[in-house]
Amino acid sequence: MRKLLLLLLCTANLLSCSRKVPYQKETIREARLEFQNIDSLCLSAQEPLLNFRLCAPVLLFEPETRHVFSNEPGDSLVKVDGIFAGILPSAIPAMNGPLEWNGKHWTLLMLPLPENAADKNHLIIHSFFRFNEDKLGFNQLQTPHCQHLNERDNRIWMKIEATALEMALRSDDEAEQKEHLRMALAARKMRKISTGDYFIRELHHDLKIGFPELIWLLMNQQTYETNKTALIASLSHLQQADHLMNAFAAVMFPAYGYLMSQQSTQWLKSIQHQSDLIPLVQDFYQFTYPEDFGGVMNLLSTKYHRQAIETFEDQREKRLIALAEKYHQKFIGSPFVMIRLNKQTTIEYLSDQMIPFEGKGYIIPELKATGPWGTIKVSDGALINNENSYLYFSAPFSIHDHEASGTDWQMLLNPGFGIHPYAGTDKYIVNRNP
Repeated sequence: MRKLLLLLLCTANLLSCSRKVPYQKETIREARLEFQNIDSLCLSAQEPLLNFRLCAPVLLFEPETRHVFSNEPGDSLVKVDGIFAGILPSAIPAMNGPLEWNGKHWTLLMLPLPENAADKNHLIIHSFFRFNEDKLGFNQLQTPHCQHLNERDNRIWMKIEATALEMALRSDDEAEQKEHLRMALAARKMRKISTGDYFIRELHHDLKIGFPELIWLLMNQQTYETNKTALIASLSHLQQADHLMNAFAAVMFPAYGYLMSQQSTQWLKSIQHQSDLIPLVQDFYQFTYPEDFGGVMNLLSTKYHRQAIETFEDQREKRLIALAEKYHQKFIGSPFVMIRLNKQTTIEYLSDQMIPFEGKGYIIPELKATGPWGTIKVSDGALINNENSYLYFSAPFSIHDHEASGTDWQMLLNPGFGIHPYAGTDKYIVNRNP
């Protein structure tokens, strides 16, 4: 009877009998190595870069077994070979990012982590910033799409700014580099004046996306020349981008910040949730501008290839008209499937490929989305509405067991979810089964 009771207890609470949990030795070894890398990152992220503790309690999650491994103790975790291990309940959706579990705030990372060291550290640092958003006040920031960067004049000023930044990075002469930076900031000032209240959207993207990207750049243990070359390539790519609405944030802020940080990193400690890059850069370099800004505008236009940029923008308009017709036929007057988006949804896509769509939202040519309902990959156009609350993709579709597919998408549904008719319409919605 005693043995039977012990067996029942182990079954009810598997973690209380840790020696019975079949953690694979190879996975334990992998997790320990990942935690050693994370510890190294944490040390390098502190002084002189940051005045707050970047690191966080980490759960490394193995999807096949739902085993989790941690660098800190917690409820439902047991110590195994120097780290902590447990099982994440199936009711908790797992994806990279912050997670509340058993009264503790964690950063969850899906195994296996990227093999490339730079990609791995990029994921870890961005995840840590998401964990620390409340501490930094970044939870007060919103990152709605920057629709004003669909407008021709605003796009031209941003590309002039990107050109000046690229020339600053290419220059080895300190005075010349500084002048290119001064002119880049002038182009940003011009855009701020012309966009008014919309410019605050750029500020929020700079902080939530650009700031962690800069910290990764400063921590990725590459040479100055290697990082400079990567920034130049990214800025050059922006020149050819049809869509700048969100793509700019991972490039522009890091470009300014990387050059400033070669002289001093102390300015990083002044960043808060209300920071604006313009006064940060202007105060750092002590830039001044004439009261009559007209001469500066003329110099920006002639020195930084405005005519070539305008030619590109005219051609862009023609391309977008053709794409708009294609997606109009797919989403207007035709059945489609929709998914409600929330904080538990992650969407992976190239932000420089977003296509504004008839005031209703944005077409994403290719994307992967994951949520409590499952995972979907779309290969030829999904629509996200302006409020970022719904994802739409084409019907018709076929469904077998937990797999569904359409002409340009495939979906793996989690248990308990299906695709159901949306009452009173010819549309469909992904939802829990009745």
